[in-house]
Amino acid sequence: MRKDTYAARKYVLVAGLIISIAGLAGLLYSTISMAADRRALGDVEWRAVGLLPLHGITFWIFLASILVAFIGVILLVIARSRSRLRTTGEITFDTINFIVLFVIGVIMLFPFYVVLIQSVAPARDFGTRNIILWPSRFTITSFRIIIGSASGIVQAYRVTLFATIVGTAANMLVSILCAVGLSNRNLPYRNTLTKIIVFTMFFSGGMIPSFMLIRHIGLLNNIWVYVMPGLMSVWNTLLLRNFFMGIPQEITESAQIDGCHELRMIWSIILPLSTAAIATISLFYAVGHWNNLGTPMMFIFEPRLNNLQAYLLTVLQDQRNMVFNPEQMAAFVEANQNRPPPTESLRAANIMAATIPIVLVYPFLQKYFVKGVVVGSLKG
Repeated sequence: MRKDTYAARKYVLVAGLIISIAGLAGLLYSTISMAADRRALGDVEWRAVGLLPLHGITFWIFLASILVAFIGVILLVIARSRSRLRTTGEITFDTINFIVLFVIGVIMLFPFYVVLIQSVAPARDFGTRNIILWPSRFTITSFRIIIGSASGIVQAYRVTLFATIVGTAANMLVSILCAVGLSNRNLPYRNTLTKIIVFTMFFSGGMIPSFMLIRHIGLLNNIWVYVMPGLMSVWNTLLLRNFFMGIPQEITESAQIDGCHELRMIWSIILPLSTAAIATISLFYAVGHWNNLGTPMMFIFEPRLNNLQAYLLTVLQDQRNMVFNPEQMAAFVEANQNRPPPTESLRAANIMAATIPIVLVYPFLQKYFVKGVVVGSLKG
């Protein structure tokens, strides 16, 4: 096995070197070709086309060379890894796994990257290229227009922040209290109550009865409709219940012997031991509120109560619904040689303004995902 492992590492090392050299050679060739294109076109015309021209095969060689060079580097890292002796199958699996995940990551991030570049591209770039992969210069004018306009994005942000913050807090309060009760093995009819709650996850009254109920209780065209109807998610509550059941029962029994009441036990014992699960479930609730489109589509009829997703849908369907500040529009036209603001840039800026805030939350809570969700789904 040791001989096979060394042979596999040698083959992977040789393949990594060859692929890396091929990728670097492609990068060198494409870079020299684009530099020659710049000299042939002239500085002014080349800037109109952009740093990465889409004409010809040079651009695609450039992208393919980057991908090939990265794959070669991955192979070199795998071949030089000395953490432990691994079999040929393990090395092959790691290699294929890295390559497949990298390709999937590029496919998933590419649309996001294109929208981001379109949101910061100047107006002249949209007349020369169908897809902008690198702007001739960066500008945040589109963001200034949508933030300083009367288009409604600021009000949509207020509604979305209210629904996300208040809704997540209310969801966690109800879910934690319900999960703590269901995790108590001494609770009478605990299994029956759990089955009743699970039944509601699979069967509901339907859309029309839900609409009649919301209208009857006075939540139609009310901002609290974002919070009250979905006050508890059965799935998230069951995850919390399973996580709480993994806490040793001796800890809670000792607290009860010392005279600790239920609320104090939840605050001082259960919650500190469940930070990972609480952070993960909170993120699930927050993302659900942030991306909520069904609620404003069914229960909101006043534009001032639309959240970001409903506002973004309106913008994508009809750009004419956006009413811009005259001063911002005049500044844009003057800065872009009397060209009107491109629809694509404004749409892209709206998409990024609605997406970036919630995306920035993920890196801070990512470390809790595996511990909070996997453990919570296996215990119990």
